[in-house]
Amino acid sequence: MDKMNCNVIGDLLPLYADDVVSEDTKALVEEHLAECAECKETLNTIKNEIEKKIHEKTAAAERSALWAAKKKLRKKRIITAIISGMIGATLMILTVFFLRNIRIPIKYDAKDFSVKIEEEYDEEVLYLYYDGLVSGNNQIGMVDSEFHEVQMYIEMYTTPWDEIFKSKKYRSDKNRIGICSIDDERNKVTELRLITGDVRMMYVPSRDYNELEESSVLLWKRNDK
Repeated sequence: MDKMNCNVIGDLLPLYADDVVSEDTKALVEEHLAECAECKETLNTIKNEIEKKIHEKTAAAERSALWAAKKKLRKKRIITAIISGMIGATLMILTVFFLRNIRIPIKYDAKDFSVKIEEEYDEEVLYLYYDGLVSGNNQIGMVDSEFHEVQMYIEMYTTPWDEIFKSKKYRSDKNRIGICSIDDERNKVTELRLITGDVRMMYVPSRDYNELEESSVLLWKRNDK
Protein backbone atom coordinates (compact mmCIF):
# COMPACT_ATOMS: atom_id res chain seq x y z
CA MET A 1 0.00 0.00 0.00
CA ASP A 2 1.35 3.42 -0.93
CA LYS A 3 2.71 5.12 2.21
CA MET A 4 1.86 8.49 0.74
CA ASN A 5 -1.80 7.52 0.49
CA CYS A 6 -1.75 6.22 4.08
CA ASN A 7 -0.35 9.55 5.33
CA VAL A 8 -3.04 11.50 3.51
CA ILE A 9 -5.81 9.20 4.66
CA GLY A 10 -4.36 9.27 8.20
CA ASP A 11 -4.81 13.05 8.27
CA LEU A 12 -8.40 12.63 7.15
CA LEU A 13 -9.34 9.84 9.59
CA PRO A 14 -10.13 12.13 12.61
CA LEU A 15 -12.45 14.19 10.39
CA TYR A 16 -13.93 11.03 8.93
CA ALA A 17 -14.52 9.60 12.41
CA ASP A 18 -16.34 12.84 13.36
CA ASP A 19 -18.35 12.64 10.10
CA VAL A 20 -17.36 16.14 9.00
CA VAL A 21 -15.97 15.33 5.53
CA SER A 22 -17.59 15.72 2.14
CA GLU A 23 -19.19 12.82 0.36
CA ASP A 24 -16.30 12.59 -2.14
CA THR A 25 -13.70 12.53 0.65
CA LYS A 26 -15.76 10.01 2.54
CA ALA A 27 -15.86 7.71 -0.51
CA LEU A 28 -12.10 8.10 -0.98
CA VAL A 29 -11.38 7.20 2.66
CA GLU A 30 -13.69 4.21 2.63
CA GLU A 31 -12.13 2.94 -0.58
CA HIS A 32 -8.70 3.13 1.06
CA LEU A 33 -9.89 1.50 4.30
CA ALA A 34 -11.27 -1.45 2.35
CA GLU A 35 -7.73 -2.26 1.21
CA CYS A 36 -5.58 -0.98 4.17
CA ALA A 37 -5.78 -2.86 7.47
CA GLU A 38 -3.32 -0.48 9.14
CA CYS A 39 -5.43 2.61 8.47
CA LYS A 40 -8.55 0.68 9.48
CA GLU A 41 -6.87 -0.13 12.83
CA THR A 42 -5.93 3.50 13.21
CA LEU A 43 -9.57 4.48 12.60
CA ASN A 44 -10.73 2.03 15.30
CA THR A 45 -8.22 3.57 17.72
CA ILE A 46 -9.48 7.07 16.90
CA LYS A 47 -13.09 5.99 17.38
CA ASN A 48 -12.23 4.35 20.73
CA GLU A 49 -10.54 7.54 21.90
CA ILE A 50 -13.54 9.60 20.78
CA GLU A 51 -15.93 7.25 22.63
CA LYS A 52 -13.67 7.35 25.69
CA LYS A 53 -13.73 11.16 25.71
CA ILE A 54 -17.50 11.12 25.26
CA HIS A 55 -17.89 8.72 28.20
CA GLU A 56 -15.54 10.84 30.33
CA LYS A 57 -17.46 14.03 29.52
CA THR A 58 -20.75 12.28 30.16
CA ALA A 59 -19.50 10.89 33.47
CA ALA A 60 -18.15 14.31 34.45
CA ALA A 61 -21.47 15.94 33.57
CA GLU A 62 -23.36 13.30 35.56
CA ARG A 63 -21.06 13.79 38.55
CA SER A 64 -21.50 17.54 38.33
CA ALA A 65 -25.27 17.19 38.09
CA LEU A 66 -25.29 14.72 40.98
CA TRP A 67 -23.13 17.00 43.11
CA ALA A 68 -25.38 19.97 42.31
CA ALA A 69 -28.45 17.90 43.21
CA LYS A 70 -26.86 16.75 46.47
CA LYS A 71 -25.83 20.30 47.30
CA LYS A 72 -29.34 21.55 46.59
CA LEU A 73 -30.87 18.74 48.66
CA ARG A 74 -28.49 19.42 51.54
CA LYS A 75 -29.32 23.11 51.43
CA LYS A 76 -33.02 22.29 51.38
CA ARG A 77 -32.59 19.96 54.36
CA ILE A 78 -30.69 22.63 56.29
CA ILE A 79 -33.38 25.22 55.56
CA THR A 80 -36.09 22.71 56.54
CA ALA A 81 -34.24 21.90 59.76
CA ILE A 82 -33.84 25.59 60.58
CA ILE A 83 -37.52 26.30 59.89
CA SER A 84 -38.58 23.23 61.90
CA GLY A 85 -36.33 24.34 64.75
CA MET A 86 -37.78 27.84 64.69
CA ILE A 87 -41.33 26.49 64.63
CA GLY A 88 -40.50 24.08 67.47
CA ALA A 89 -38.89 26.86 69.51
CA THR A 90 -41.84 29.19 68.87
CA LEU A 91 -44.33 26.51 69.91
CA MET A 92 -42.28 25.80 73.03
CA ILE A 93 -42.13 29.50 73.93
CA LEU A 94 -45.87 29.91 73.36
CA THR A 95 -46.59 26.78 75.38
CA VAL A 96 -44.46 27.98 78.29
CA PHE A 97 -46.02 31.45 78.02
CA PHE A 98 -49.57 30.13 78.20
CA LEU A 99 -48.73 27.62 80.94
CA ARG A 100 -47.24 30.42 83.01
CA ASN A 101 -49.92 33.02 82.32
CA ILE A 102 -53.22 31.13 82.37
CA ARG A 103 -54.72 31.78 85.79
CA ILE A 104 -56.60 29.08 87.65
CA PRO A 105 -58.58 30.66 90.54
CA ILE A 106 -58.00 29.07 93.93
CA LYS A 107 -61.22 27.68 95.36
CA TYR A 108 -62.18 28.57 98.87
CA ASP A 109 -61.82 25.91 101.54
CA ALA A 110 -61.94 27.20 105.11
CA LYS A 111 -59.31 24.75 106.36
CA ASP A 112 -56.71 26.12 103.91
CA PHE A 113 -57.04 29.78 104.91
CA SER A 114 -56.09 31.64 108.06
CA VAL A 115 -55.53 35.30 108.87
CA LYS A 116 -53.12 36.63 111.47
CA ILE A 117 -52.20 40.07 112.74
CA GLU A 118 -48.48 40.29 113.35
CA GLU A 119 -46.37 43.13 114.66
CA GLU A 120 -43.74 44.31 112.27
CA TYR A 121 -41.64 47.47 112.44
CA ASP A 122 -43.73 48.85 115.32
CA GLU A 123 -47.03 48.41 113.48
CA GLU A 124 -49.63 45.70 113.18
CA VAL A 125 -49.80 44.06 109.77
CA LEU A 126 -52.55 41.83 108.42
CA TYR A 127 -51.26 38.58 106.91
CA LEU A 128 -53.11 35.90 104.99
CA TYR A 129 -51.84 32.31 105.16
CA TYR A 130 -52.77 29.76 102.55
CA ASP A 131 -51.99 26.07 102.97
CA GLY A 132 -51.56 25.04 99.37
CA LEU A 133 -50.08 25.96 96.04
CA VAL A 134 -50.41 29.60 95.01
CA SER A 135 -48.73 31.21 92.03
CA GLY A 136 -49.78 34.80 92.64
CA ASN A 137 -52.37 37.20 93.95
CA ASN A 138 -53.85 40.64 93.32
CA GLN A 139 -55.36 42.94 95.90
CA ILE A 140 -57.62 45.96 95.78
CA GLY A 141 -59.13 48.15 98.47
CA MET A 142 -62.70 49.44 98.31
CA VAL A 143 -63.23 52.64 100.25
CA ASP A 144 -66.66 53.53 101.58
CA SER A 145 -68.53 56.69 100.63
CA GLU A 146 -66.90 58.64 103.47
CA PHE A 147 -63.44 57.44 102.45
CA HIS A 148 -62.84 56.09 105.90
CA GLU A 149 -63.47 52.36 106.02
CA VAL A 150 -61.77 50.00 103.58
CA GLN A 151 -62.75 46.55 102.36
CA MET A 152 -59.74 44.62 101.08
CA TYR A 153 -60.33 42.16 98.27
CA ILE A 154 -57.83 39.56 97.12
CA GLU A 155 -57.79 37.15 94.18
CA MET A 156 -55.49 34.13 94.37
CA TYR A 157 -54.54 31.81 91.54
CA THR A 158 -52.26 29.09 90.34
CA THR A 159 -50.95 28.47 86.83
CA PRO A 160 -50.79 25.22 84.82
CA TRP A 161 -46.98 25.57 84.88
CA ASP A 162 -46.85 25.57 88.68
CA GLU A 163 -49.44 22.82 88.98
CA ILE A 164 -47.32 20.63 86.68
CA PHE A 165 -43.89 21.40 88.11
CA LYS A 166 -44.77 22.46 91.66
CA SER A 167 -47.61 20.08 92.45
CA LYS A 168 -46.32 19.37 95.96
CA LYS A 169 -48.15 21.53 98.47
CA TYR A 170 -46.15 24.24 100.17
CA ARG A 171 -46.31 24.70 103.92
CA SER A 172 -48.54 27.59 104.91
CA ASP A 173 -45.59 29.61 106.21
CA LYS A 174 -44.26 29.72 102.65
CA ASN A 175 -47.55 31.21 101.45
CA ARG A 176 -47.75 34.15 103.78
CA ILE A 177 -49.28 37.08 101.94
CA GLY A 178 -48.95 40.57 103.36
CA ILE A 179 -52.20 42.51 103.07
CA CYS A 180 -51.83 45.87 104.77
CA SER A 181 -51.21 47.72 108.00
CA ILE A 182 -54.26 47.99 110.22
CA ASP A 183 -52.97 50.89 112.32
CA ASP A 184 -54.10 53.62 109.92
CA GLU A 185 -57.14 55.18 111.58
CA ARG A 186 -57.86 57.46 108.63
CA ASN A 187 -58.38 54.51 106.28
CA LYS A 188 -59.40 51.76 108.63
CA VAL A 189 -59.35 48.27 107.10
CA THR A 190 -62.50 46.54 108.20
CA GLU A 191 -62.64 43.33 106.14
CA LEU A 192 -60.57 40.99 104.00
CA ARG A 193 -62.50 39.09 101.36
CA LEU A 194 -61.46 36.42 98.82
CA ILE A 195 -62.86 36.82 95.32
CA THR A 196 -64.57 33.60 94.27
CA GLY A 197 -66.57 34.99 91.33
CA ASP A 198 -65.53 36.93 88.26
CA VAL A 199 -62.26 38.66 89.19
CA ARG A 200 -62.72 41.14 86.34
CA MET A 201 -65.18 42.99 88.56
CA MET A 202 -62.19 44.10 90.64
CA TYR A 203 -60.84 46.13 87.76
CA VAL A 204 -63.98 47.59 86.17
CA PRO A 205 -64.25 51.32 87.08
CA SER A 206 -68.05 51.12 87.16
CA ARG A 207 -67.98 48.04 89.39
CA ASP A 208 -71.01 47.06 91.43
CA TYR A 209 -69.80 46.91 95.04
CA ASN A 210 -72.74 44.84 96.19
CA GLU A 211 -72.19 42.31 93.41
CA LEU A 212 -68.49 42.26 94.19
CA GLU A 213 -69.18 41.54 97.84
CA GLU A 214 -71.67 38.82 96.96
CA SER A 215 -69.09 37.10 94.75
CA SER A 216 -66.53 36.94 97.56
CA VAL A 217 -65.97 35.10 100.84
CA LEU A 218 -65.19 36.85 104.12
CA LEU A 219 -61.78 35.80 105.44
CA TRP A 220 -61.37 38.34 108.23
CA LYS A 221 -63.39 41.08 109.92
CA ARG A 222 -62.20 43.76 112.27
CA ASN A 223 -63.59 43.27 115.76
CA ASP A 224 -63.41 46.91 116.84
CA LYS A 225 -65.39 48.17 113.88
